[in-house]
Amino acid sequence: MITRKITGVFLAVVLAASIVLALAGVAFARDDDSFVWGTVRMDNGFYLYTKVYPISIVGDQFFEYWVGESEGRAVLFDSLGQIWYPAPVQYERIKIIFRGEELEGFVRVWGKVIPFIDGNYYFGIDGMTYKLVKKYKRTGPAGKKKRRVKYSYYVNMVTGERSDWLPRTEEEIYYYESLIQESAKEAFPNWYSEAEPDELPPSTEPLTVPLDEAVAEVLEPEDGESAGEAEPAEPAAETEEAEDSE
Repeated sequence: MITRKITGVFLAVVLAASIVLALAGVAFARDDDSFVWGTVRMDNGFYLYTKVYPISIVGDQFFEYWVGESEGRAVLFDSLGQIWYPAPVQYERIKIIFRGEELEGFVRVWGKVIPFIDGNYYFGIDGMTYKLVKKYKRTGPAGKKKRRVKYSYYVNMVTGERSDWLPRTEEEIYYYESLIQESAKEAFPNWYSEAEPDELPPSTEPLTVPLDEAVAEVLEPEDGESAGEAEPAEPAAETEEAEDSE
């Protein structure tokens, strides 16, 4: 079955989870006229909207990335989050609970000085990409309300399923397995290539809201208003931004 083949490839790569992109050979002789604008995550965890000078494309067993130079450091472009992260990128194997079943997969870890475990996107061995969604609520006395994460869940970016839904029925399992068999190779967005060598990566708009709002669906109900009865998902990793927003 295709799922077994995918699992085998995944495990073979995860055994080399400490692998990093070969950036040592990248020459930072940039063309000052060839730059794009983008949000760059700094080593200290802050985000800066600034110029990025694309240099070349690098790749590993999972993805290809644009590598660039910004503020004197090597950065990699994540086309899913539209953010430039400090190099290198590594992969950490983690399990989540999705519709009542344990799902193996991995998240990305950016940078080396202060590694950032990016739980905003989760990549399962079923070949699917999952996006972390966070629901928020304002709590506290009037005039001093703060946004806090109420609950979170993962969404399958191909099927639209949520991790906090009830377990799949036999019929749903049948159709899901059929989907994997038919399109597992194409299930990952940009699975084989995130980068196009013939054109520069896109300039992105500056973030006008906190980063956790930009990468997740936000819900801020009035005090006492219910946002649903679903049980919280078990996220692979809470993002730093969520913690900062508390």
